[in-house]
Amino acid sequence: MRPKQDADGAWLLPFLLSDPVQTVLQWSQTGSNHPRFESKTLLDLPIPDTVVRQRLTLAASLSTAIADFERSRSYYEEAEQELLQRLSWEQEIDKSDDLFFFMQFARIANDARIDAEHFQPKFYRLRERLKSLHSTRIGDFCEPPSRGVQPMFVADGDVWVLASKAIRPQGVVLDEDGRTSLEFWEAPASEKGRVRPGDVLLNSTGVGTLGRASYYIDGAPALADNHVSLLRPDQSICLPVYLSLFLNTKAGLWQSEMYQTGSSGQLEIYPHHIEDILVFLPRDRNGSVDLPWQRMLVDKVLAARLVKQETRDKLLAAKSLIEGSMGSLREKMYVPSRYS
Repeated sequence: MRPKQDADGAWLLPFLLSDPVQTVLQWSQTGSNHPRFESKTLLDLPIPDTVVRQRLTLAASLSTAIADFERSRSYYEEAEQELLQRLSWEQEIDKSDDLFFFMQFARIANDARIDAEHFQPKFYRLRERLKSLHSTRIGDFCEPPSRGVQPMFVADGDVWVLASKAIRPQGVVLDEDGRTSLEFWEAPASEKGRVRPGDVLLNSTGVGTLGRASYYIDGAPALADNHVSLLRPDQSICLPVYLSLFLNTKAGLWQSEMYQTGSSGQLEIYPHHIEDILVFLPRDRNGSVDLPWQRMLVDKVLAARLVKQETRDKLLAAKSLIEGSMGSLREKMYVPSRYS
């Protein structure tokens, strides 16, 4: 959406995200497998005068938030770039995929697979590079990975449920609609899905989400669902945020892609394959794991997370301001809050 005149249209973002507007768009959807609403529905939305009068203040606040978001992204990209530079892998990442290749039958038999994607030469070049440097199998410094559990959702529950969409590189994104009860979290059957501070979470299923990692450093009780695997690294060898950062680089994602199994839409990576993923853990001059270097990258990732959270808070504040000014409108429309 672009304004017809030379004006800052950022104020429309919190308006479009507001409860009443989202409810109207939800009711206007058509189609089953691919729900959609017409552009006319969007363009015909009435904007209350109270919102229009606040547009300049809202636009200024949102423009600052957008600048903060870009700053947060640059912090994370800087950490990722420093990791890849020390790995000396940037040029290899830019190479195109091999259109055809040959593979020895002995390797096919050893890996017990016949899918061509698994044997892409770029995957083997990456792993040979990692083996030639100081890299370690996840299984050698982590407890055996475990999958989460199928959650029982409870409105306003005391425990966060971490599903695939919550797993983000700069830290998990908690969803108000994704909660369960403390009783379900404490049940013996839920033990393998309980998330501890310092855990790394890895999306283990799905096209486009498989291989994406995050970390959990909050104190509130949380539960991983059955599409997410939990990794608990030995922090004297590998810091959790660093492990998440590495897994989100091409060096990590390519290995998840290499080990994935299943057909389109049903892709997954099993815990025993996760254990075989190699993680770059460079040493210092004394031959010890270079934890200070890991901490330097971790600090940049956490700085990115902090700025991103501040950006989110500004957006939510603008959204709340708009919803407050639209209170009477909501009553006339009988629009229920999805968050109440």
